[in-house]
Amino acid sequence: MSIQVLIAEGDSTSREVMCRYLRGRGFRVRSTSSGHRALGLFRRERYDVGLLDLQMEGLDSARVLEVTIRRSPAPPIIAVTSEKHIYAAVAALRGGVYEYLTRPLALEHVEWLIRRAAAVPAASEGETQILYDGEGQAARPLFGFSRSMRELFRAISRAALASSPVLLLGEPGTGKQMVARVLHRASPRSAGPFAVFRPGALGEDEVAPALFGSDGRKGVLARARGGTLFLDEVSRLGREVQVQLLTALRGRRGDAELAVDEEAPPTVRLVATTGVDLMTRVRQGSMDSDFYWYLRALAIRVPPLRERREDILPLARWLLAREAARSRLPRRILAPEAMHWLQQHAWPGNVRELDSVLVRGMAAAPGSVIRLEDLAGPSRRLDEHVDGAPTESFEDLLLNRLRPVVKSFAPGPDGSDLYRLVRETAEKAVITLAMERCNGNQLAASRLLGINRNTLRDKIDKLQIPTRFVRRGRS
Repeated sequence: MSIQVLIAEGDSTSREVMCRYLRGRGFRVRSTSSGHRALGLFRRERYDVGLLDLQMEGLDSARVLEVTIRRSPAPPIIAVTSEKHIYAAVAALRGGVYEYLTRPLALEHVEWLIRRAAAVPAASEGETQILYDGEGQAARPLFGFSRSMRELFRAISRAALASSPVLLLGEPGTGKQMVARVLHRASPRSAGPFAVFRPGALGEDEVAPALFGSDGRKGVLARARGGTLFLDEVSRLGREVQVQLLTALRGRRGDAELAVDEEAPPTVRLVATTGVDLMTRVRQGSMDSDFYWYLRALAIRVPPLRERREDILPLARWLLAREAARSRLPRRILAPEAMHWLQQHAWPGNVRELDSVLVRGMAAAPGSVIRLEDLAGPSRRLDEHVDGAPTESFEDLLLNRLRPVVKSFAPGPDGSDLYRLVRETAEKAVITLAMERCNGNQLAASRLLGINRNTLRDKIDKLQIPTRFVRRGRS
């Protein structure tokens, strides 16, 4: 069933362009340039969504609210206004408007917003604009208005039906696990398990037992049979474990045997991620070349947020709505200067950083409008790269910081070695920072770090994490 939309727009060019675009996408559209006529149409006819220019003569926000609240059910209203009038619109339509748009309007964003307001999923045309990694209210969207995301969706649709492994390339926080879940749900293995394995959260001697099982307990690989094994940052696997995993996935006999028929297709599909250059690891000898080429059968790049700026505001609005529902807080909207800043920021932490900034903005906003200072603080800067793309990747940052340490390190008579020093120091630092951020709550810190709570407790004791960051007793 097509969605019926009423467009009340004073500018004839904008109105005609929107009507032509929406009709071409399957909507039933009625339009007018008269505010009085728009109110009359709302009184007499039923529309799924109204897109109303609040600067039109005869269409002030108070009259729109008066008309819509008398309808049962009241149609969702998308209010179009200029930046200088947005605060007046918010005050007059508090609780009576679905969403606000400021000019200039992006047609794809308008379409997405109308579909969301009407609770009708977008049509699938091979370039789906929104994909989900779950069902119902738990679903999380991958927004795809930008060219780079549409290319990602096409790659997902091609890879979903294949059985070969998939390597997801991209920076931290870009949503690689979400992409993996979408791949799993769209694949013939969707009824099977989606098992997550993060070798970076384990000690070197813990990886193989956790992956392959030990002492009669099943490992993650066995639990993934019939489904998908999601391997987060494959470069964290040691070379010996890589060879064992490759042997098991190919169904051959070996120490990590899965007891599958040599001629049968693999019982587990591997979807792995990396944020580093794996070929460099092959040259350095830390990655097995056969395992590397096995992984490279299908490689998909997940773009960073700074390359998909058209998606930032729709994604921000969805994240705000989700946080409001989670926290049982009133809905918030973004002030024009806050929206502009969100689109200009470099987002070195990608979607994960955007979510964190918006949660902080909701907590700091004194009213229904989130201002720029609520998001970025008085300095209006989150980090030293606000005005452009980050100048260093995380790996480059570590390399530059560790270079003088490696050059000056000399093995001690006690048998201390460089690898253990760096690993334990980094592990202690990140756990300390996580505990500090979570105010000593071990459960919250373990979720942030992506490790088991008991593992976190063991590491706190082993690494002697400062007690001021650790809650004793219940947490």
